[in-house]
Amino acid sequence: MRRGRPEGGIAAAARELGVENTEAKRAIKIDGIAPAAKEAARAAGLENNQSTLLKVTQAEPEC
Repeated sequence: MRRGRPEGGIAAAARELGVENTEAKRAIKIDGIAPAAKEAARAAGLENNQSTLLKVTQAEPEC
């Protein structure tokens, strides 16, 4: 039985997928990019460049 704070959704998903929490959080941020920005990234050949995509998440205004 685990003690302490219950595990949150991201932590549970990361464990289930076998990835680090930070990797899961990055994926969630990147998934939240506007569809037009995702398409522009694909057109530029950057759809697999996490560093660039994370910069987009910082530049996009919150809705």
